[in-house]
Amino acid sequence: MGVNKVVVGGQWQNSERWNEAADALQAYDIDVMFAPQTPNISSSGIKKKIITSYSDSL
Repeated sequence: MGVNKVVVGGQWQNSERWNEAADALQAYDIDVMFAPQTPNISSSGIKKKIITSYSDSL
């Protein structure tokens, strides 16, 4: 696939789930990066816009 990095919201840093995922991904040389939260930006809103835009193009 060519994936070498996964970016996850910073609120997940040091969680059991992502600690385990990071270890598992590292076995495939995939790094996990934890991005800080951005004020006034909703990732759910962005996702909804992408899905709507994609659906409209079909």
